[in-house]
Amino acid sequence: MRTAVFDLGSNSFRLLVVDVTSDGALATVARDREELGLGAVVARDGVIDGRALEAAQAAVRRFRAAAERLGASPVLPVATSAIRDATNRDHVLAVLSEAAGVSVRLLDGKEEARLSFIGMRAGAGVANGSTLTLDLGGGSLDVAFGDDHAIAWADSCDLGGARLTALYLEHDPPTAPELDRLHTASSRALAPMAARTVAHPPTQCIAAGGSVRAIARLAASRRWVHPPSTVHLMTLSRQELRSLQRELATMTQAQRLALPTLKQRKQDVLPAASAVLAIACEAFDLDEIVISEWGLREGVIIEAFHLASETSTQARDLRRAAVRRLELAWAKEPGHGDHVAELAVALFDATRELHGLDDADRELLDHAAHLHDIGESIAFGGHHKHGAYLIEHSELHGFGADEIAAMASIVRFHKGSGPKPYPPFDGLPKEHRQRVTTLTALLRVADGLDCSHEHPVERVDVSDDGDILEVRAIGTGEIERALDGSRAKADLLAVALGREIRIVAVLGEPDIVGAG
Repeated sequence: MRTAVFDLGSNSFRLLVVDVTSDGALATVARDREELGLGAVVARDGVIDGRALEAAQAAVRRFRAAAERLGASPVLPVATSAIRDATNRDHVLAVLSEAAGVSVRLLDGKEEARLSFIGMRAGAGVANGSTLTLDLGGGSLDVAFGDDHAIAWADSCDLGGARLTALYLEHDPPTAPELDRLHTASSRALAPMAARTVAHPPTQCIAAGGSVRAIARLAASRRWVHPPSTVHLMTLSRQELRSLQRELATMTQAQRLALPTLKQRKQDVLPAASAVLAIACEAFDLDEIVISEWGLREGVIIEAFHLASETSTQARDLRRAAVRRLELAWAKEPGHGDHVAELAVALFDATRELHGLDDADRELLDHAAHLHDIGESIAFGGHHKHGAYLIEHSELHGFGADEIAAMASIVRFHKGSGPKPYPPFDGLPKEHRQRVTTLTALLRVADGLDCSHEHPVERVDVSDDGDILEVRAIGTGEIERALDGSRAKADLLAVALGREIRIVAVLGEPDIVGAG
């Protein structure tokens, strides 16, 4: 089922067209946006009329044409803070409903917060315990609190970046008294909601919104030489937000516009938006926030198609489902990927004392092994490069940018001479690059053990005498070719583990199976 959402927001109008798959996933078909700044218009004039209304009407008509061209039905238009607060909102809704060809649903603040929570929960995944969500728009900050099963409460306050900028920040750069008034108003508005979490603090906080993502991209440009293409699931610490807030507040608009990754449409509101995020961290006593690229629009679709009860929103389940969809869409022989994953994880477990990696690394290795040959659907030659590209550019929900970079690197290096210059790999911190190298080494040996794709090696058993790591390939058929394949790929593992690697065949059942 293909559907479209028109998100008629305070800073911008956005179009999202997705295919809703049979397993409840959302596959993006198209996105579009129009910067209108209605939040500032309403904050200043109280009404949306004249050129502002004409521009809004034209944007909705353009979205409608795109949705019809792509065959999207139903179309789900929703309006939020700016239109909600306009004194002529009934007239605005009538005009935009005519342009959309269907009635525009006006969301109140609590509905907006609830739907944003549903979208963030599905896109980012929730941890065990409770989750707080912050959806920072141009007109409002929508806050919700809940877990994998239910939303305990949802609320909204008038702390949108465009609204606060229009109300408090007159000078360029803002003056200290202006910032003080903004901080006082924000703290006062957040205090009642923060009080509701004192007895049961959230386990995690997820934040969404265009300004939030712009702040995250700015942080990413400072953190990585090669910033990732997405900030989904990127983490920002309270201290990092404080530092960015102070920096943005002292800059002129021209200076902010010159910052890397920052586009003109966001530079006006970022001092206010960054202040709200930093104040929210203080109010709710948050050590960090997780950035989500999913939010209100995805929540509208999930609710409309009754998907919330169909799929788990636990982060691990989201990741597993995303990998499986990509594998089934592209892998020529999913059985080979499944078997290599089993062997790779077995090698990981048997050598854990040597490499010292953790369960998160084990999970990444498992996922990368399932996907290591998906590039063959594009071309056999260079399939490791094609597979890495697919991982980089597919919407693997539940994974952060660094995790996607790690998986793409493992797949990229599982064939050939090993790690070499490659932007996703180069952008990882040094410690992460070392971990990726070890995981790549394990995958290379596991892939070699099934080089025929006929599963001659059923499982592996490992022993270590301090100098030599012996990998016993256990099978009942012809496994000599598999041993040749794995031996040719063992050099990287020898370096990673600091051992000479010896791979031997064992026919039938060994006396002891497990780590030596």
